Amino acid sequence: MQLRFVAGDFGGDSVSTHTAQPIRLILQSERVSKALARGEDVVSDMYVISSQINDPDADIIIEGGLSENHGFVLNPGTSIVADVFGAATSRLTCSEM
Repeated sequence: MQLRFVAGDFGGDSVSTHTAQPIRLILQSERVSKALARGEDVVSDMYVISSQINDPDADIIIEGGLSENHGFVLNPGTSIVADVFGAATSRLTCSEM
């Protein structure tokens, strides 16, 4: 599944756009995966986030590239155009063509 990812210091202390180091997240709860499958945004402050690899209570573990002090959003939207203009896609079976 392709995801859009936005992360940063949402407190406004540091604002910039640049290439960053790779960020690796481990999605370890069913709650997160089901939200993404339904097309819902996953916002970090709505889930238990940890940088401890063996944290059994965490929904998402930050393995690298980001600190727990940064917020982030995972967006499973199909495209920016679809989100902005409301374009929708639907699947058709071959027999419908």
